[in-house]
Amino acid sequence: FMTGPVNYLIFLQDSDDSSNRMIGDSSISDLRLIQENRNKLNIEIDGVAEQLENHQLSYKFKSAAQDTSDWLMEISEDGAGVQVNGNQWKALALNAPYSITHNTVLEFNIVVDDTADFHGICLEDDLDAANGSDQKGCVSFLTPIDNPFYILTTELEPQQPARLVIPLGQIMGLIGGESWDVSYLVFLQDDDKGDKRGSRSTFSDIRIYEEDRMDIKITVFGETVSVPNIQEDFTASSGTSLQDSRDHVMSVSTDGTTVTAYGNSWKQFNLDTPFVVTPSTVLKLTFSMPVEEETGMLCLSHEKNVQRNGRKDCFIFGGNDVQSSSTWFTVMNPLTEEGETTDYEILIGNYFTGPVNFLGFAQDNDSSTRARGESSWSNIEIFTLPSLSIGLDDGSFAIENNQVSYDSTTQDSTPIRDHLMQISPDGSSITVHGNAWRAMPLITPLLASELGDFVVSFDFVMREVGDFIHICFEDNLEHGDYDDPTDNEYDPKRCFELNDYDPSTNAVAFRSYMPGIGEPHRYVANLSKLFERFNEFKYFAIVADSDAGDKSGGEFT
Repeated sequence: FMTGPVNYLIFLQDSDDSSNRMIGDSSISDLRLIQENRNKLNIEIDGVAEQLENHQLSYKFKSAAQDTSDWLMEISEDGAGVQVNGNQWKALALNAPYSITHNTVLEFNIVVDDTADFHGICLEDDLDAANGSDQKGCVSFLTPIDNPFYILTTELEPQQPARLVIPLGQIMGLIGGESWDVSYLVFLQDDDKGDKRGSRSTFSDIRIYEEDRMDIKITVFGETVSVPNIQEDFTASSGTSLQDSRDHVMSVSTDGTTVTAYGNSWKQFNLDTPFVVTPSTVLKLTFSMPVEEETGMLCLSHEKNVQRNGRKDCFIFGGNDVQSSSTWFTVMNPLTEEGETTDYEILIGNYFTGPVNFLGFAQDNDSSTRARGESSWSNIEIFTLPSLSIGLDDGSFAIENNQVSYDSTTQDSTPIRDHLMQISPDGSSITVHGNAWRAMPLITPLLASELGDFVVSFDFVMREVGDFIHICFEDNLEHGDYDDPTDNEYDPKRCFELNDYDPSTNAVAFRSYMPGIGEPHRYVANLSKLFERFNEFKYFAIVADSDAGDKSGGEFT
């Protein structure tokens, strides 16, 4: 009620009846004024044991009194715990201000014997919640009725002791070098029913510390990259709603190669140095789902809202509520079932291109309890498909492994990512299996004027028969046929026919020697003398026509 010096002892008995001020009779006896030695609360701050003075201050909400100020919390004789009885909003001052960062954790034992409207705990910079943005330092748990604070997803049962580990800095949304200085530890037990005495909870073994988190290790284009373990939330909602449960922390293995999500989690990890996805970029990883929930997903994005970033850069690997692929995500085939582990290798450049600023790991669980579910992503690797190396005079140049359909998508086997031509790791050879009408664009076309009187040579071997095989040095994506103006008027031949078990016309390709199965042959041709109206070499193309059955017949290099 008060502190400070006392100089007088005053007795009051007020009787203002004008007719008789003699009415009233009271006695005060055995009066003692003592200095109470209250028990102090033991807590641990960054590994150091401290004692907080038992001077209990009322905590307000928007300047309005919420606390029953003449009731006190009871601190145990050993100082290990504090019991809160009835309606109380009480604060204890820290011995020194504490700076909360992204990695700050508040940890304690809790048992709720009788429930209130809500129970909570705060680290605060003043004694008024919701003063500006101050309420972000508070969390509540169990029976959150009329609760203005962040609600933990951790399930508590009355009369059942539990230990809560609360990533308070993460819940507050502190990232990077952001911090927030606090001076009070606040205990909340809001009980507005009846005489406000019908609730009780006990807090004990309280710790405040900075969690040491392992960074994520991934491989990007052959280099090991360390991704800071700063866990921000991201979303795929059409609006601005928060899909993440901020009180859930994704764990990272000691070697940094595995990220595991528990319960509902939508966490993004920002890359110090973004990388760029091109048409030939591949994602390789291992996904496990020990406890299945709605969705297990990985995003490689450049914006916080992956649904509205204009790219299809999220990939779903498992879950019991998986929808068909959308404009912003792709469902993988096969999906990983509960208890399974699957290795994936995805040509992500076939879904999107552009910068990747963060990795987004999501395990979606919108059920009544968001605590269930477990998924892991391991051994994440980003690499580029080998480029095709072509010798040029005494040097060479590379054609990026960006495979597009040649002449017609109805002729080609699509989606291309499932029917790729295979280029050897050193780029010296290309092998084709089954039906493919495929072209690879040169980043910088070679002008005929620069090539001069040029010769092309290559080795060829066929291992399995298809319908026919062409190799083409093109200036466009049309299979040349100047005898058929309705197809592509005045477009000369640009292809050599290497095999023909389903004869085509001479108008489409130049015919040459056709080796048998398993017979290696080297071709040498002076294209500058064969090609008409040839201005530039823009596409390297191969036609492996195989229309029989499932179109898987035919193989050559």
